[in-house]
Parts: sequence; C-alpha cells; structure tokens
Amino acid sequence: MTATILQSDCIDFAQRQPDDSLDFVFGSPPYLKQRTYNINVGRECQEWVEWMIRVTEAFLRPCKGLIAWVVAGAQEKCNYQPGPEGLIWEWYKRGHYQWCPCVWWKVDTNDGGTGIPGSGGKQGLRKDWEYVMMFRRDKELAWADNRACGHEPFYQRVGGEMSNRTEDGQRINANRDPWNKHGRNQTVPNHNKESKIGKTRRQNGKMKEAGRPMPKIANPGNVIRAEEDEFLRQIVKARVGGGHIGDRIAHDGEAPFPEKLVKFFVLSYSPPGGTVCDPFSGTGTTAKITVENGRNFVGCDIRQNQVDLALKRLSGVTPDLFAGNPVADTEGRS
Repeated sequence: MTATILQSDCIDFAQRQPDDSLDFVFGSPPYLKQRTYNINVGRECQEWVEWMIRVTEAFLRPCKGLIAWVVAGAQEKCNYQPGPEGLIWEWYKRGHYQWCPCVWWKVDTNDGGTGIPGSGGKQGLRKDWEYVMMFRRDKELAWADNRACGHEPFYQRVGGEMSNRTEDGQRINANRDPWNKHGRNQTVPNHNKESKIGKTRRQNGKMKEAGRPMPKIANPGNVIRAEEDEFLRQIVKARVGGGHIGDRIAHDGEAPFPEKLVKFFVLSYSPPGGTVCDPFSGTGTTAKITVENGRNFVGCDIRQNQVDLALKRLSGVTPDLFAGNPVADTEGRS
C-alpha cells in the first residue's frame, strides 16, 4: 500500500488529481466559524456553503465514488447556523446526486454521550450527533459494499409480522392477521387473497427462513453508533474525547474523529487495493485506517504541522511505508 500526504489547499489538490483516480473521498472540513485552526479559516454560514459547494464539485472529476463529509452546524449567540443543511439543499438545487446523510451518533456502549454532560447552555441540548453527508457524480457508484459492516438480520422480538408497503400504501400482507401468534396463513375476513409470507422470527428476534428470501447480512443503516451485540460489533463505536479516538497522536490536532468512524466508510465505499482521499487530512486518521485496511491513500492539509503529524502517525503504524521515500519541501511530502 502507498500513502501520500501533501501540504496544499484542498481545491488546488483536487484539481491536480487525474480523472477517476480516487475511489472514495472522506474528510471533515472546518465547522463554519467554530474553529479557525489558527489560520483564520472560519466562514459565515452562507460563505461556508458556497465554499463547500466549490470543494465538493472540485472532487467530482477525480472521484468515481462517494464523497463524504463529517460536519456539524454551528451555534452562535443562541442562533443555529445551518451550514450542513444549506450545503445539502444547494447541492440538490444544482441537480447533483446525493444520498440521505448518515448520522454519526457519538455514544459509547452504555449510551454515554460526548463532551461535558451539562453542555448545551442554559436551555439547549447537548450535541450527541453529527452529519456524514454523502455526495456523488453519478446515479450509481463505481464500487460499494453497503453490507461490509452489516450484521445478521435482527428484528423486534415483539410486534406484528414484518411487511413492506406497496406504492398505493397497502401492506403486502394486508390480507392476513399480523398479530396471529402462531404465524400461520390465517386469512382476515373480507380479503380473498392469502399472503405467502410465513413466520419470520425466532424467539430471540433473529430471522428464520420465510416465504421469500431474506438477506444473510443486513444493511447496517445510516445511524453510525456503538453496539454491544456480538453480531453488531462491526458497527462503529464512535465516542469522542480522551481515550476514544484510537491514537495518541490524534489528540495533537484540534478536531480528530474516531478511527472506527473512518473504518466503517472505508470498508463500505472503497474497494480493496483502491485509493482513498482525505483533503482535510489533519493528524492522519483517514490515512492510517485506509492503509491498515489494504487501500492506498492520498491527501492533503493546508498546514504543514498537520502533515508532519500525519506522517509521524503513519510511520509508527507502518514503519516500512516511507522507507527510502524523500522528504519534500513545502509543496508536500510523500
């Protein structure tokens, strides 16, 4: 595997990448004016939206896969600044493709939240989640495995029989008594067609063979959180703060995100041997997880001190990765 991290502006970096050279772009841009990173990069809400549109559009040409940004809006003088929502709406207005955003739920296995328990001011609520917004160039991605971090199908232990709805809003098993405790094909009066769906749950909630094929691995859904069940351990345990990020060096940056958050998306949206890019590389969390999981990495950060930290982090994890590679000037290092 290879890794290249340069000191560069993110849009300049995107413009230098060859067509279709990136399989997946994943990063965390500055959160409006919440952090300026000592280089005055804070932007008002509308300015931030316009800038992020330019950044995201710049990666449409080199990226043949998903472009995902981890970001949250800002609270300023008791007034929420809807930067992420503005970006989603503006992208939609321009006719680009995007998916419904994911939610990174920043909790531990005991549902302990992030940050100071009493944060949120006198009247507000503590922020326990952030967006992972997902943009793309085409209707379909060149590669994706949305069950890479899935789990064995598991449904509620109580309740009626599982059923989808048709386009007219009717349930496909509407001719049956959904509360029939024996799960038999018992026809409800006034219906003349019987469903072929049999009982689909064991007592512990796991799936049995049914009258229609069921997936062996379920789609994990778009709330990325911690789970303790044995077959859900691959879903991200994504609490932040001291000891939860995954690497001591990450804490030398201002806004690191957890390694397991990155791993979820790297495994799901970049093929083995492919290339992942983070144009807000910071302390190298995306770079580290990408290389550890058999993908190549390219990225940049506008600050040379962050490039240095990321390279240090990579060299500690994969000491042979940079063996013999020259150290470049301020144009970048590889």
